[in-house]
Amino acid sequence: NRPASGLKKPVGYHLDLLVCGIFIYPLCAFFGLPFPHNSTAPSLIHEMSLTKYDTEPIPGGGTRQVVSKVVEQRWTNFMIHVLIGCSLALSSVLDHVPKAVTFGIFLVMGFSSLSGNQLFERMWLWTIWDRSLYPRFRFVTRVPYASLHKY
Repeated sequence: NRPASGLKKPVGYHLDLLVCGIFIYPLCAFFGLPFPHNSTAPSLIHEMSLTKYDTEPIPGGGTRQVVSKVVEQRWTNFMIHVLIGCSLALSSVLDHVPKAVTFGIFLVMGFSSLSGNQLFERMWLWTIWDRSLYPRFRFVTRVPYASLHKY
């Protein structure tokens, strides 16, 4: 829902959370079951996969990717949930997939969604000792270095 994404209907990407909140989570809470999925990482990766970027130069050197367009559609969200439903029928086959493979998929999804997250970009600045090598983002150039690292 970042304004830079320029979405016309930003709420549509959270409809899966609404469906889970109305239908699935109350049942899980009533029966004491764990929640079925963490929708944050898949939602971010889904939005990133539908985003088209342009590269623009940063004053002072370097380049950055700027969102030029996001293809807004609901078909993939619907198909994701259809495939989740199909996985119930294939549970006997999915039992043979090692848990390490499943954990690895979610680990890759989590790490790939970190790029573009301003919190992690600021934390990455702690590893750069030479201030002249800092990227020329607005949150770096407009704030004193001491305040930047307090955040």
